[in-house]
Amino acid sequence: MEIIIEVLARHGRVRERYKFSGEQIQIGRAYQNDVIIADPYVCPHHLQLQFDAGECQWKVLDQSTRNGSFLVGRGRLQHPHIVQSGDEIDLGETRIRLILPHHEVAPTRMLPNGRLLADYLSSPLTATALLVSTLGLFAFVQYLGMAKEAKLQELLLEGLMFLAVPFIWACIWGLIGRVAVHDARFSFHLSIGSLMLVLVFVLSYATEYVGFGFSNDGLVMWIDSVLEGVLLAGFLLAGLRMATRMQRLGRWILANTLAWSLVGIAVLAYTAKSDPYETQAQMGFALKPPLAQWQTADSLDDFMQRVDSTFHQLDQYDE
Repeated sequence: MEIIIEVLARHGRVRERYKFSGEQIQIGRAYQNDVIIADPYVCPHHLQLQFDAGECQWKVLDQSTRNGSFLVGRGRLQHPHIVQSGDEIDLGETRIRLILPHHEVAPTRMLPNGRLLADYLSSPLTATALLVSTLGLFAFVQYLGMAKEAKLQELLLEGLMFLAVPFIWACIWGLIGRVAVHDARFSFHLSIGSLMLVLVFVLSYATEYVGFGFSNDGLVMWIDSVLEGVLLAGFLLAGLRMATRMQRLGRWILANTLAWSLVGIAVLAYTAKSDPYETQAQMGFALKPPLAQWQTADSLDDFMQRVDSTFHQLDQYDE
């Protein structure tokens, strides 16, 4: 009768799996064993599995080892134990699981949506389409901000220079992936870099619209910083997932640490260079924000009073 021996890693994941059909199986640190465990707390000949043909069952027994063997949930193995499919045994700092062929397997799980999205973003066609979209968005933004007649050559040149950002992003993550998992996934990282720039552009101008509508430049800075921090953390998580074999918790900690550290540096730089007398949001976009149309116009007297108050504060500061 066959038996499967699984050597478990942390969190119960299977690290190694062996299938045997003999009558006796030796487990230990010595090289003569059928299952060799590289654990200094495991004896050279630690555990033995024997098949009882008369009763058609497997038995496991500890071979009088120094540190003993422990059946999870039942304590130390002191006598031969009849194997039940799914039994887990601790040998030193290593845990093994004994599985019989009739053991039921878990139902097949559907692939997560993130996996399907990753495959879609890994397509060279998708990466090219996102690059073109990024170039078109950048050219449109530049066109709106120009005070003179725009030339197509100038827009394309500036746009191509701007596209160096997703290419650098893809090269860095591709190199990390090539070293860590032997798979660069350049198209995926190029798609992610382009998508990140598009979303940063959209969020940046959306927050400027909101800030201009509420006449609050600080509001623009804080909303923009928080949203871009969340975006950056998400894209760093995607890059770490595809380019490394880090555990989920490690990826989450590293991505958020990097993202919010960069956001913190940007906020400090903005605070250090900001003008304490500049309280109104500055809008450089050529189109009038919708929120500005909803605001009531100030009277001339109110405007002059604010101007006089500003100059009065400046005079007091000079004194």
